[in-house]
Amino acid sequence: QQQQQERLNQAVQQQLNLEQVKTRAISLFKAISRILEDFDAYARTNTTPKWQDILGQYSMVNLELFNIVDDIKKVSKAF
Repeated sequence: QQQQQERLNQAVQQQLNLEQVKTRAISLFKAISRILEDFDAYARTNTTPKWQDILGQYSMVNLELFNIVDDIKKVSKAF
């Protein structure tokens, strides 16, 4: 027997703002991937990174992570 995947109805998904959480998570993943690619490029080319840029990127990642945690807290309260 095939198990049916349980889905939340559309109204519940919208109320919990799950699409926004998903979008934030994807954005965070991409930002972290860019940072890792930058560090890889620095290592391969023996280039010194501009630390101001690096700190700016980390600051953005930190803010995005904070926002996701805040959104997830709201979702978890619903359960």
